[in-house]
Order: sequence, then C-alpha cells, then structure tokens
Amino acid sequence: MLKALKLLLECENVLEIRILEWKQTECVFYAKIEVHFNEYILHIREYENTCTSDRKYSYHLQNAEGNLIIRFDNAPHYKNVETLPHHIHMGEEIQPSSEITPEDIIEKILKIIESGGLKT
Repeated sequence: MLKALKLLLECENVLEIRILEWKQTECVFYAKIEVHFNEYILHIREYENTCTSDRKYSYHLQNAEGNLIIRFDNAPHYKNVETLPHHIHMGEEIQPSSEITPEDIIEKILKIIESGGLKT
C-alpha cells in the first residue's frame, strides 16, 4: 500500500490525500483513504491479514457529481468472472481485472484520470 501511496503523492493531478483510517498490527493492515483530483474523487479501502492471507479491497473512482467512473474490488459476488474474485465495475458492466495489486490498480486509475476519464 505504501508504494501505491507514493504513486499518488508523485502525481501532479492529486489535490489532496485524506487518510481517514489507518490501522496496523502484526498481521492486519486496514486503510480507508480519500484522494481528491480536480474532477474526481478516489475512495480506497484496503484490508490485508498476512497471517491468514486474506485481502479485501475496493478502489472506487467517481466524478465530482458522485457518479461511478470505475471500481476495482474483490468481493466474490460475481461467480462468472474469469478473474474471480477480482473484477471491475464500469457502470452496470462487470469485467475481469488483471490489476490486483494496489500499485497496478492506482496506475490504471491514474491513466484513466490523465486521459480525461472513460469514454461512455
């Protein structure tokens, strides 16, 4: 997660990073972060338990009006996605996701923002 935060800190499009929660123990890490851009807000939730190899995440990018642009998450509710549990929400559409590390997800989101968002 620290590498992903470093990518955000180095991005000139980031206006503000708000760390809403940050908890760390010997085995468990949890972060809830809000990242503000000119026209977008990125909501990050990242949970990892290294003792049990459990990880849950959600990276939700929305525009200033609150409309979903894209969300990466690993909630196991789309059984037909080939990358189960990892998937992407783009509007009502669900797609497989090869981006599963925090760094890969942040890099993909930054590319979307730098290109002016997803074309619908």
